[in-house]
Amino acid sequence: MKNRQYKKYQVIECFRDPQVLMLFAIVFLQCIPGGGLTAFNKIILTGLGYSSVESTVVAMPEHAIQLVSVLLAGGICSYIGKGRCIAMILSNICVLVGSVLLYTLPTERKMSRLGAVYSLLTCTVSYIMCMSMISSNVAGFTKKMTASVMIFVGYCVGQIITPQFFISSEAPTYPTGFRAYFVTASMMIVIQATLMLYYLNENRRRDRRSEATVVADEGNQHHILETGLMDLTDREQPNFRYTW
Repeated sequence: MKNRQYKKYQVIECFRDPQVLMLFAIVFLQCIPGGGLTAFNKIILTGLGYSSVESTVVAMPEHAIQLVSVLLAGGICSYIGKGRCIAMILSNICVLVGSVLLYTLPTERKMSRLGAVYSLLTCTVSYIMCMSMISSNVAGFTKKMTASVMIFVGYCVGQIITPQFFISSEAPTYPTGFRAYFVTASMMIVIQATLMLYYLNENRRRDRRSEATVVADEGNQHHILETGLMDLTDREQPNFRYTW
């Protein structure tokens, strides 16, 4: 059970790995719009001018929107084999546009503002994609487990911080909350674009190194089998390629 042993160097590598730090930041920032919609959804809808009963009715499509957005993003990425970073960027563009509209549209335009609320629900895509990247782009038992814990901590801290943006004195419009939405969405877009460039650059660098190293096919196959049986991180495996 050597592959299940705790290895301190993998923990250190995890904390120093740019991709893990960026995934942590994305999950943390995603919790601000996501946690706000979960905890304050009824308050947000009543703030748009809907009664308590009406807000319950107009909230009914929200779970369907979340489900469809996640399934659509996952299906497209599975079909083409890449594009998870692009899916995250597109979903956060929807969040950015929706939060700006909620912040700027006049209160009498209830339907337009409701559509903006619906567009915020695509924020779930980022969290799902980050979890899939931990699974496919982080190798090494200890490193993968450490990265998963970091993501969970980022999620929890984000959920704790989110309510602080919804200040009771600003009811029912909560401008600070929606400013936090479009600021965090903008930050996520930048981080996700950086993450995609990091993966592309790292894959190109590894391709160049592989081309410069001439190894016999038989020996190369033996090396691939050997690394597959060992508990090596993604940085320790020269044949490892990141999916983005």
